[in-house]
This record gives sequence, C-alpha cells and structure tokens, in this order.
Amino acid sequence: MATDFSHFFDLSLDLLATIGPDGRFQELNPAWEDVTGRTPQELRGAVSLDFIHPDDLPGVLDRMSRVAGSMRVLHYESRFRCKDETYKWLAWTTNFEASDNVAYCIARDVTPYKDALAERDRSLAEMERLHSELVQRQEHQQQALSAMGTPIIQIWDHVVTLPIVGVVDSTRASEMKEALLQTVARTGARIAIVDMTGVDTVDTATADHIVRLMQGVQLLGAQGIITGIQPAVAQIMVHLGVNVGGVMTLRSLREALRYSIRAMGYRVVATEA
Repeated sequence: MATDFSHFFDLSLDLLATIGPDGRFQELNPAWEDVTGRTPQELRGAVSLDFIHPDDLPGVLDRMSRVAGSMRVLHYESRFRCKDETYKWLAWTTNFEASDNVAYCIARDVTPYKDALAERDRSLAEMERLHSELVQRQEHQQQALSAMGTPIIQIWDHVVTLPIVGVVDSTRASEMKEALLQTVARTGARIAIVDMTGVDTVDTATADHIVRLMQGVQLLGAQGIITGIQPAVAQIMVHLGVNVGGVMTLRSLREALRYSIRAMGYRVVATEA
C-alpha cells in the first residue's frame, strides 16, 4: 500500500514550502495562513525574500551566499511580514537540492520564544539600572554616615573643630584625618580643635591616631588643640605613656575658642544691655 505524503504536508503545524531557482514560493502548506495570515495561494509565485524584515535581509543573503555542496542545509532566523503588516520570527531550515534546483524549507514560529527573551533582557536591564541606583544610594548613605562620623565645624573665622564621640578605630581615624586635613587646607584655617569631650576611654591606637592627626595639622601650618580630655581618659593616656608634647591641650571647647580669638588678635567686649 503506497503512502500519500501529501497528507503530512497538509497537516504539519510547521510551515512547509518549496522555493524555485528564481526565489519564488512554489508549494506551501496551510500552516502559513495560521501563522502569517497569508494563504498558500497568496504566497505562491511571490518572491520569498520580499517578506523578510529589511534589518534581517543582509544577514540572510550573507548566509545563503556561503552555502556550498550538492546537498546544502541552511539554518537561520528572520522576521517574516504577515498579512496585517506585523512581523513574526521564523526559524528556518532550508535544504538546497542541486538535482532539481529547488529549496525545501521548513519554518517554525518562534515569536513567543523571542518575545520571552526580549522580556528577559528588559528585566535584566531594569535590574541592572535598579542595582546601579541601589549602589549609588548606598554610596551616598555611606558618605552621609562618614560625614556624620567626622563632622567638621567652622566655629569662627579660620577656626575649625572636630568633635570626637565614641570609639575611634583605624578606618574612622583615617576618615577623620583626611576630612580634617582637607578642611584645614581648603579653608586656610589657622587653628584646628579636636574636642574629646565625648570620648570615655582610649587605647594606645586611638591615642596615637589623635596625636598623628595633630601632627598633620601642624605640618599644614595650623595650630592643633586638643580639648575636653576626661579625667579617666587622661589617666589611661598617662598609663599608656602617650606623648602629647608639642600639642596644646585645654579644658574645654569654650576655652579653646577664647584662646583662638585672642591668638588671632581679636578681643571680646561685653556690651551693656
């Protein structure tokens, strides 16, 4: 009993077609109408490349030009213009049969897959933009926290102060040194006051950081003053053998401000009410 393969041709869900040596569609199965809206009768005799998206056409022609051999197989994807003038992505497998000079084509609609990839790419791009914004926000927050941890206050002309509160580790000490020295250099401050009123305890490293900070201020041509050393902290520094020689220490920030005013040649006079 002979098998009538035309039934497979008519019933296939894939798009089947033959294309002649002139590039025109010859035979097409009914699936073309289901996918593109164009009936086999409409497509028969039409130039197949006329329906390829203009952006995809150069790549298709390039791939076709590189096919060689007696039985040549070509795989590619391109957008196909439908009857409603929209485009659908088709994945093509084309066999070029040299014996009868006909191309046998199978095409499958991969538009949903392409749309899913495009949506994935959009989501990834959006996530990258959100990630970038999050990183920038975290950087801004970190800068704000650093600024809060090292608040430099200009309390008088050419007088700046750095209040220290809490524990000073190596990272914070480096931030304090950088912030204070930059402020002194930028403002031309003549006196820099480090107020330790908010420090309840110190270790050797913390005390060393503060002394080095004052030395850096002096190298910039400004005078460094330490204020507000608590009695307990003073005892610890003495016990640790911390040398603060060459650095002025005063009891409070108020005393340091008075000293600064006098040192710059100003005089404060009380006015009568």
